[in-house]
Amino acid sequence: MMLNVIEHFDSRGLLEKLVEKARDLRPHNQGFVQVVREHWPGLLGAGTRPSTNAVARREALREQDWEHLIGHIHDRRVTPVIGPDVSRGVLPSLTELAGEWAERWHYPFADRDDVAKVAQFLALREYRLLPHEQIQHRIANVRLPSLDSHAGIHGVLADLNLPLYLTTCYDGFMLKALNDRRHPATHGYPVWNQTLREQSGNEAGPTDSGRSSLVYHLFGHHEIAESMVVTEDDHFEFLTAVVADPKLFPPIVKRALSTTSLLFVGYSVLDFGFRVLLRALLKSVSAKNPRLGVAVQLPPESLSDEQRAQVEKYLKAFLNEPGQFRFNVFWGDTLEFTRSLRDRLALKDRNVV
Repeated sequence: MMLNVIEHFDSRGLLEKLVEKARDLRPHNQGFVQVVREHWPGLLGAGTRPSTNAVARREALREQDWEHLIGHIHDRRVTPVIGPDVSRGVLPSLTELAGEWAERWHYPFADRDDVAKVAQFLALREYRLLPHEQIQHRIANVRLPSLDSHAGIHGVLADLNLPLYLTTCYDGFMLKALNDRRHPATHGYPVWNQTLREQSGNEAGPTDSGRSSLVYHLFGHHEIAESMVVTEDDHFEFLTAVVADPKLFPPIVKRALSTTSLLFVGYSVLDFGFRVLLRALLKSVSAKNPRLGVAVQLPPESLSDEQRAQVEKYLKAFLNEPGQFRFNVFWGDTLEFTRSLRDRLALKDRNVV
């Protein structure tokens, strides 16, 4: 079948494009690079025509950044921070959800893709928990993805078997991926409003048992509508609670924010929820994190190379400005990052053996 594919592309003069795309998707496959060097040396030279994804690949992390990240993973000193884009294709994106709600409830303003603003409109027009319940129903009725796959980001992250996974997703996909691999795992969320405080009573929060992973839902879990941070008011109340209560996050979370390399994955450039999250994390710890973090960011579409470079520069300044965290940016989607991470982990394991 592969020979037929190669012949098909070759007969149409597209074989070099196929090889170039394969090279872009597997830049660290040394065997493939050697084949390209022997048969298509021009595709590895300085004069190679840059692909349309050149800006995204330019910041696909320096070699030493990858080495630091892989080393921290093997030392179990990485904390993934998982955003809503990791469930794209299984659940609607927040932008898609906002558009659906805006259409159904006749949202009158121009920012119909801003889920926090549209959710705020629904909460005021109908009742406060309507947007939360809408998300609950979508997650409850979704057909769960195959989380035992080693190709998806949930599978790759679960294979790492890390002590802590932070997430702003409301779904339970990360917990399921861990349990499917027979990695003991529990989940929790912050008690950030009065309703939750009354419901929780004197219940103890999640602790670090040393034997299982904790999936901590920073913006709440879909099974408890009141725990979900959805509307603008929710985001502001959540941030206020972080500032007011230094014990809002359990010790395992605060310790990870200060001592482990943070890996942000599944967030769009300057998404409102991402900005609130970063501010909340900054407010919850005072010590500087000595390790370099990584933020996987999808480049905005319909921009020139120069404009994308400006966005990149601004995002780096935004991430690193407070001084408590330091981040490098991987420009690309979650799938690109997952492939690169999986390949490098496999190469590291082979070298160790």
